[in-house]
Amino acid sequence: MHGPGPSLITRIVVRPKARGRGWGSEVLRDVCMDADAEGITLMLQVQPNPAGLAAEALTAWYQRHGFEAVPGTDTMVRKPAPRTPCSS
Repeated sequence: MHGPGPSLITRIVVRPKARGRGWGSEVLRDVCMDADAEGITLMLQVQPNPAGLAAEALTAWYQRHGFEAVPGTDTMVRKPAPRTPCSS
């Protein structure tokens, strides 16, 4: 069972030769779906790698996955998506 507070994503790394194929997005989507299912808030710090995306592009990528920037910091947070009732 998950304790109180958000879960921290520490790294999502895709090798340079494999970038641009959607693998990082697929991993992040899976993490977000699991967090949604468990009602878990996710948190991360935007830390660009010199060989990867710039901070602005990385922030935009996380925003496309539902993360919101915490003003004045490099931190982003994603609250779990609301659950929708099943229709019968």
